[in-house]
Amino acid sequence: MSVLHPERLPVSCESSGNQRSGQVVILFSFMCIVLSVVLAGCMNLMGVLSYRTHMQTVIDCSVYSGSVIQGKGLNGIARQNREIVRLLRDYASRPSKAGIYGSLSSGNAAVNNYRSIFQSKNESLRQDQNRINQRTQGDAVAAARDIAGRNDHSAQLTCWPNPRGQLASLIDTPSRSESYSFRYWKRTRYGWIIRSSSGTFGRARLFRKDASTHTYFSGKVLRARLPWIFAGRAFSGGAPDIASCATAMPAGGNLWDGNEARAKYRAKLVRGAYVNPRPPSREAWDW
Repeated sequence: MSVLHPERLPVSCESSGNQRSGQVVILFSFMCIVLSVVLAGCMNLMGVLSYRTHMQTVIDCSVYSGSVIQGKGLNGIARQNREIVRLLRDYASRPSKAGIYGSLSSGNAAVNNYRSIFQSKNESLRQDQNRINQRTQGDAVAAARDIAGRNDHSAQLTCWPNPRGQLASLIDTPSRSESYSFRYWKRTRYGWIIRSSSGTFGRARLFRKDASTHTYFSGKVLRARLPWIFAGRAFSGGAPDIASCATAMPAGGNLWDGNEARAKYRAKLVRGAYVNPRPPSREAWDW
């Protein structure tokens, strides 16, 4: 017959309790590690998403700024058109405001002189328009890069302005013809009389924009990989490269519509897929 020893029972219960307590500690430690990794991944994902939103804002502001400069350039070309037409009307009206000429030949000489002065100024303003058309593209790229650099120094901005380094394909177009008139003295058998003479003064040479093309400004901003929350020693690699794209275009105006320049170009952000014709690089709109 076996005999139980009660004094040994507490020792056996204490040993079993210690084993269960050790298992809980190990399980708790393992769960802490797992939770830490999950928390680190969530924090890193939140950082990536937050930074992606920030990068999209940066590229939106950058291309919008570039498009604003493009719009100013187109409005400037339109203002030059209006100035050319104003000069045409002014010089065409000067012969009639100069008084009575001594003879028909002197009146015609004055008309030719005013016409020559106008043509010279017309050509000078057209050269200014060409310079605006060429220079504005560089100014737009500089403005976009300045905005991107101010908001994120590590961002790499790639710009796709209009091809051929110009705002638009400018087409030579004439304005409405203006006429002139003047009065002059003419000697007849009955004495001196006042006669009038009139004719066509000429047309202004203007620029208009090809209606089948658009002026646009596209860009992509790229940010290098973001490190994990616990640095690269514990985890290799990192979040993938972050790239954001945007396209803006000046719209809402005409350089010349036959009667006047209705230029009210304003920058608008657009989805790249809706730009027609599309930017030169597929990266600028296929996103």
